[in-house]
Amino acid sequence: MKKLNRAFSLVELSIAILIIGIVIAGIAASSSLFTKMKLSSARQLTSTSPVPSIPNLTLWLESTSEGSFTSTSLSNNDAIAQWNDINPRNTYKNNATGASGKQPLYSTNIINGLPALKFDGTDDVMSLASTDVIGGERVGTIFTVAVVSTAAGASNVVHTVFRSNSSAAVKLTVLANTSTAKCGRFFYDTMWRGSDTPTSAPAIGVATPVICSARYNGSQVQGWTNGSVDTAASMTGIVAIPTSTVIGASAASSGDTFLNGYIAEIIVYNRSLTTDERTDVEKYLSKKWNIKIS
Repeated sequence: MKKLNRAFSLVELSIAILIIGIVIAGIAASSSLFTKMKLSSARQLTSTSPVPSIPNLTLWLESTSEGSFTSTSLSNNDAIAQWNDINPRNTYKNNATGASGKQPLYSTNIINGLPALKFDGTDDVMSLASTDVIGGERVGTIFTVAVVSTAAGASNVVHTVFRSNSSAAVKLTVLANTSTAKCGRFFYDTMWRGSDTPTSAPAIGVATPVICSARYNGSQVQGWTNGSVDTAASMTGIVAIPTSTVIGASAASSGDTFLNGYIAEIIVYNRSLTTDERTDVEKYLSKKWNIKIS
């Protein structure tokens, strides 16, 4: 009995290659479509969020809106020279800019399939056009969505998310030690400094997205980690107008502490939000970034 010839002919091989190419192209197209759908959903949540309806919004930076960056067709690892303030309540936009060689990178699929800005932990930093986001007030509320990429390698090393550089200013940080990351609330006035590391702040795993909130109401500074309240600290005084305000570092010069991680959103009010207002913002951030809050 003759052996069956199982070898593919050139025609059969060409057809197989064509089918494989079609499948790969289909997978790529599906992935691209999914990404576009995620972005569209995030933009809808952003545009209908309660953020701009709450009075005294002074800064709103986020990484999904078409108006967030100068270019509307960004690719993964593109350097970001300017992060646009999308606050609709102000005609003046407090945009954040980064110097060449020290700009964070636009990074896709970081939190809930959405983009965020990657800060390298070495020298990436952005400066706000106006330093005054809550200066001159006795109150203020700040929210941020961030991820710390790696453990700091030393206890209580500060990975700063948002900082006004002054002896009397305001700072919101994400803190990391060798095994955990924590939200910190750190408000300055002319008389007192809040604690970087609230003892009750829950540990957040490295590479775990987190919503950090901080509020100063004129008598206390308070922090929340994914909606979970930290120990309050007594504080009085007016928050001074700082000399500079930066994102991703403790200041804009060398030798300072830089964030090794990602920032997806920053929201600032120069008013102490009510509990309902604060939870409304946190619920919006939770739904958009798929971060569970308590």
